[in-house]
Amino acid sequence: MTTIQLLYVTISTPDIDRMIAWYGEKLGYSLYTRKDFPEFNTRIAVMEQAGFRLEILQQGNAAPTLSPRHEPPDHTNVHGISQFAVLVDDLDAAIEDMEAKGVEMPWVKRVDTDLRLSFQFIKDCDGNLIQLVQLMDDAAAHRNDLIRQRHENGGPVG
Repeated sequence: MTTIQLLYVTISTPDIDRMIAWYGEKLGYSLYTRKDFPEFNTRIAVMEQAGFRLEILQQGNAAPTLSPRHEPPDHTNVHGISQFAVLVDDLDAAIEDMEAKGVEMPWVKRVDTDLRLSFQFIKDCDGNLIQLVQLMDDAAAHRNDLIRQRHENGGPVG
């Protein structure tokens, strides 16, 4: 079986410069590259942090989603991607940092012992949901073991 690894998520926005600034200032992403495709009326920026990329896209003829965005826990009432998650080492410190930066948090911190994680939702400047996730110690150790094994077998690391 072919080994796959998530490389990036694409987010469409009406204002690429505002989105670049938000992800840089609030989550510490850095701009990797930008490219304009005037023939398609499209602008693209790729941002990167800790080996994960966000492709931010501004399409001239794009329209907002037709389905209303719901707040958690009802955010999954519409099919498709509801959020993306980023891993943090210390969720409480991340929440404190987001609060200090004025980032909107549409739901309270949750702890799920069955899933072996705790999480907090935040919203970016366009209202997209991002889930900050901290794995419990045993789940983090399991993830690290899988990464190490993949690396030892010549697969991608991360």
